Amino acid sequence: MILTPHLGEMSRLTGKTVGEIQLELIETARAYSQKMGVICAMKDARTVVASPDGNVYINTSGNAGMATGGSGDLLAGMIGALLAEGMEPYESACLGVYLHGRYGDMAKERYGARTMIASDLAKIIRETE
Repeated sequence: MILTPHLGEMSRLTGKTVGEIQLELIETARAYSQKMGVICAMKDARTVVASPDGNVYINTSGNAGMATGGSGDLLAGMIGALLAEGMEPYESACLGVYLHGRYGDMAKERYGARTMIASDLAKIIRETE
């Protein structure tokens, strides 16, 4: 199972405040992943992907314009598509997060971060296939 919570959702899952999570992004994602036996792609300015075996990937692609309704749905779809192609779950989550952020950076260049919406990101994804 792969979960893709933003910090507010992670707060509800763990009982920690968003502030507490922000102080311990890696530790929170890793502990939740290990406790629940899931891959956790915790979305923030730098998304942290943690696996139950303790592996952690910190993604540096993406931008604040992606913090909009529907963007996470695109991420989940991208990860699901990679899984459907036969990629391993942890690698699917890491690559999906990276590509999602990279396409988000391309959308920012075209549309600007302040006005970007999820459908702008979807247009970029379609154009680059």
